[in-house]
Amino acid sequence: SEVSAAAAAAGARAGLDIRGGELKDAGFPDAHFDFVRLNHSLEHIPNPVEVLAEVRRVLKPGGRLFIGVPNVE
Repeated sequence: SEVSAAAAAAGARAGLDIRGGELKDAGFPDAHFDFVRLNHSLEHIPNPVEVLAEVRRVLKPGGRLFIGVPNVE
């Protein structure tokens, strides 16, 4: 899911399955993904607890979550 409409459109033009909007609105079924990546995005999310709960819902049992946040040091 991509909150930037322009980025989602660019991904779609490149042949990727990118859904615009927030993760909770993407309509993914329970236990859908083996891997979810939040890279340089978690620090910008105003409701991280809600987003992480949605990630947990869409991850398969034993699935992996990658979180990357900036570190200026």
